[in-house]
Amino acid sequence: MSGYYKKIREFIALLLAKKSLVFMDVVNANTTARYLNIKIQNPEYVPVGIPKSSLGIACNDFRRDFKKRVRVVWVGRLVEFKYYTLLRCLLELNNFQLEIGLQIAVTIVGDGEFKDRLIRASYEMKNIQVEFIDYIEPNSLDNFLITRTDLLIAMGTR
Repeated sequence: MSGYYKKIREFIALLLAKKSLVFMDVVNANTTARYLNIKIQNPEYVPVGIPKSSLGIACNDFRRDFKKRVRVVWVGRLVEFKYYTLLRCLLELNNFQLEIGLQIAVTIVGDGEFKDRLIRASYEMKNIQVEFIDYIEPNSLDNFLITRTDLLIAMGTR
């Protein structure tokens, strides 16, 4: 076992012992356990604020057209390690639209070397609308998110 691998295992074990590690989903927890060859007892997951079944009811008071359309926004650089996560989100939303029967409008705010590739991939998404915005001034971002977002997707890196 390499020194780096051992240090990662020890660090993850410490985080788990202190209940300081939260996984985004079951796949993430299982992949971590398999990769590090460790057992993860009762993993913690990022909470989902609104259950899928109550989505329309919970948000109906905020927007009258929520029963017709959901506005999803991604904010972030369009770089390689974020590209695959965003592409997966688009594919899942594209499939999910068929289940819920609502229009799904996705706005991607960001730029980067994977933007053209993402634009090409978005053409295959027949069940959702995808819009690209290169940049929003920081002093306008809050208003944009408040007025044009039902569900925000973002990845932090710094």
